[in-house]
Amino acid sequence: MTDELAADASPLRVRAVRDSLSVDGIRDSPEREISVGMWLPRDSFGAAVEIDHLLRDPRLNYHPGREGPLVLRPIDTDLTTMTLTWGHRVDEAVFNLVPSTRIPFTVAQVQVIERWMRASARRLHAHRAFLRDACTRGMWDAAEGATESLPAADELIAGELVLTSVLTNVQGPDSTWPLGVVEVDSVGTPEEPCDAFVETATQKRLGTRTSSPDADFDQHWERFTVDESQSELTPEDLIFWYQQACWRFTLYDDLWLNFCHLLTGLEPPTP
Repeated sequence: MTDELAADASPLRVRAVRDSLSVDGIRDSPEREISVGMWLPRDSFGAAVEIDHLLRDPRLNYHPGREGPLVLRPIDTDLTTMTLTWGHRVDEAVFNLVPSTRIPFTVAQVQVIERWMRASARRLHAHRAFLRDACTRGMWDAAEGATESLPAADELIAGELVLTSVLTNVQGPDSTWPLGVVEVDSVGTPEEPCDAFVETATQKRLGTRTSSPDADFDQHWERFTVDESQSELTPEDLIFWYQQACWRFTLYDDLWLNFCHLLTGLEPPTP
């Protein structure tokens, strides 16, 4: 992402595509595009100019929390990774290089990438709340059927509004759905997994999904049970809503990755 992008007064649009996951559908969940906006600070633009020529289809992952970390795979065809890990203070992050069979960079080039990663870690850490809000908003706007999700006025920060577009199988309610958006909440334990289906608008409980423990790989099973008060629903409705919940998590992850790249001056990753 280069400096000239910031000169455009209109929202920037960056498109990324994710391959469809293979999920047996009860109802059709066709792939569609949604554009999600987030305000980027001005120092994001041009932030990767010094290292752009060193990278090839890089993948940058940021996992906020007490332990960081920030993980960069600079070249898509090479297993070399670079990490920053920190405790309470991002300024005290520890850099680590994990090479593959060879290190595809000189010592000086590694130092340049490390400086960029440290600056990126500070920016991601400072804007992690905006990052979470944008991804969460995009996920639930998609669940309502929106094709575009823009930040509210109170999300405004000094910077540039950027739209990133991703493909998703998240569907909004339509006339064939017996209810609106349905959320799937975990109410069980690792030993006795159980998910509850709840209509978000009314908080009405619709049914449950029970399954074998995660550790029981060889004899996995799952059972979808409609609540007795919901005579108009079928287990197939619950299966569809469970799949939609999985697609929502996938969409959140895609948006998170795209915005992490954009915040640090990179283009969104290619699928």
